[in-house]
Amino acid sequence: MNKTMNRFPLSRKELVKTQIGELGRRLASIPNGVRGEVNSNQVPWICTNDVGFSDIIPGIRADLSKQKTTDKPRVALLSGVGSIASIASLPNDIDAFVSVDITDAIFSPIQRQVDAILASNTIEEYHKHYNQPELFAQLQAAGIDPQPYWEIEKNSFGKEHFLASIDNFLATKKALTDKPLYFVHGNFNHKPFVDALGNALQGCDIPYASFTDLADWSPSFLDLLPAVPLNNETVVVWSQNKGQPEGLTVPTPLARYSLGVKSYIADAKAATIETSYQVQFIGDHK
Repeated sequence: MNKTMNRFPLSRKELVKTQIGELGRRLASIPNGVRGEVNSNQVPWICTNDVGFSDIIPGIRADLSKQKTTDKPRVALLSGVGSIASIASLPNDIDAFVSVDITDAIFSPIQRQVDAILASNTIEEYHKHYNQPELFAQLQAAGIDPQPYWEIEKNSFGKEHFLASIDNFLATKKALTDKPLYFVHGNFNHKPFVDALGNALQGCDIPYASFTDLADWSPSFLDLLPAVPLNNETVVVWSQNKGQPEGLTVPTPLARYSLGVKSYIADAKAATIETSYQVQFIGDHK
C-alpha cells in the first residue's frame, strides 16, 4: 500500500534563502580591478544629512504598498548608510540590504549601528551598545565630526526616526532581524563596476533604492545606472543640493523620491547641480 507523505509548502523565506546566499557570493566576487578608484577615508556622513525626509515618507509608504511580492529575492540597495535604521521597516518583505560605497570606512559604523539594534530590546539598551559618544569622539579625534549630521538626521526624520519611539525602534529591529547586510566597496561613477554590480543583482527585485545626492557629486552616474536592475516600480530615494536650506554648518540636500528608475533619472537630471563638498573627504572622482 502506497503511502503519501504530506509536505508543507516551503515559505517564501526558505525559497529565497539559497538565492540570497548566492547574491552575497556574487557581490563578494566582483573583481577588485573593476571597482574603480576607491579609498578607505573616514567620512563624517555616518548619519543622514538629507533634510525633510519625514515629508516624503507618506508617499514612499503608499507606493511601496502597491508593489507585488514575487518569488525573487527582494533587495534594498543603499548608497552608503542610506538611513538604514530609519527606513528598514518601510519596504515589506526585504530579504537583504546592500550598501555600496566608494570608501569602505563607512561600513564599520553601519555595522556597529545594526549590531546595536539587534542586540537591544529598548532604546536605552541601544544607546549602551552603540555608545555614540565613544564613536563620535574617535571620529572627531581623526578630524571628522559627525555631530552636525546626527542633528540633521533627527530633525529630518522627526517622529519617523527609529529612536523617536519604542514602536519605531522595535519595527526597525524586526525589519533587520535575520536579514543579510552586504557591503560592496566600489565607485558608482565607474562603468565596469556599475555593470558588475548590475550583473550581481540580476534575478533580484529591488523595490527600494537610495542614492542620496550622488547625482550631484557625479552626474555621469545617471547614465550608468540603467545597468542596475531597477524597474518602474522601484522607489528611488535621493536628494538635491539645489535650494537647500541656509544657515546650517554642513551640506543639507533636500530629500526627494521618484517612482521608477526612468523617473528618477529624469527628475535628478532636471534638479542636478554639481557640488564638491565631498572632495575634501574622498577626493575628486568625477
